[in-house]
Amino acid sequence: MLENLLYWLHFGPFKRIFRFLARRGLAGENRVLLGPARGCAFADAALPYRLGIYEIHVQRALTHVLKSGSCFYDVGANVGFFSLLGAKLAGDAGVVIAFEPSGQNGLALRSLCAANGIGNVQLIPEAVSAVDGEACFAQGPSNAQCHLAADQEAGSVKVRTVTLDTFAKTHPAPQVVLLDIEGAEYEALRGAHELLSRQDPPAWIIEVHNVDTDKQITELLTNSGYKLTTLLPPVMRSGRYPIHLLAEKSPARITEPLLNLAGSGQ
Repeated sequence: MLENLLYWLHFGPFKRIFRFLARRGLAGENRVLLGPARGCAFADAALPYRLGIYEIHVQRALTHVLKSGSCFYDVGANVGFFSLLGAKLAGDAGVVIAFEPSGQNGLALRSLCAANGIGNVQLIPEAVSAVDGEACFAQGPSNAQCHLAADQEAGSVKVRTVTLDTFAKTHPAPQVVLLDIEGAEYEALRGAHELLSRQDPPAWIIEVHNVDTDKQITELLTNSGYKLTTLLPPVMRSGRYPIHLLAEKSPARITEPLLNLAGSGQ
C-alpha cells in the first residue's frame, strides 16, 4: 500500500531527504493526501497529517470498528485529526464527541470542522479521568503532549475532569472510544466501569506509554471480558512504547490487507 511506503520513507533511513522533498512538494497544499481521511481539508503543518500517514495503523483500526451512524468518543482529541476521520466514518447519522481541555487545541478542532463542513462533532473542553472534579493540566512542549499533571507544573491550569461513566449517563453511549491522553489512559478506564460492563460494550483503541501501564490496562480489560490486539505501524520505530491496543469483546476476523496487526504479547 502506498501509505505504508510513505510511512517507511518518513520514518526510515532516508527520512531527512524524504521530509525535505515532501514539504516542498506539498507547499500550499491543505488537504490530506492519502489514507481514510484523503481529500479532507487539513491546514496543520505537520507532515504526517498532510500525507495522511499519521498513526496509519490507528486510522485503519478505526475504519474497521467505527460504522455509519455510530457514536465515537475521541478522548484527547488534540487538533482533531481523528475527530475528523471519525465524523467521516460515522456520517451524518453518527456523532463524534471530542474531549479536549486545551483551549488552543479546541480552537484548532473547531476550525478544522468548519473547514470541512462538519456539524456532527461536539467538543467537550474537559479532561477524562477516574473521578469527576478538577485537576492540573499542563500544555507540554507541543500541542500533542498536553497532559494531566500530578502537581502544579509551570504554566499548568486547572481544568474540569469527568469520568466516561458520568458523561455517558446524559449523552449518547459510545460504540467506539479512542484513548490518547499522554499516560492517563488507565485512569480513564478506571472511570468507565459501567461502559466496560454494558451488554453492548464499546470497542477501544488505546495508546499505551510504558510497561507498567500496559500491564494495568491489559489486566483491567481482560478481566472485563475483552480480547486485545496490538496494532502495529508499517515501520517499528525505536523503543517498544508507545504502542496501541485494540480491545473488543466480540472481535470480527481481521485480515492483513485491512489492518497491520499482531496478537498482543501480554
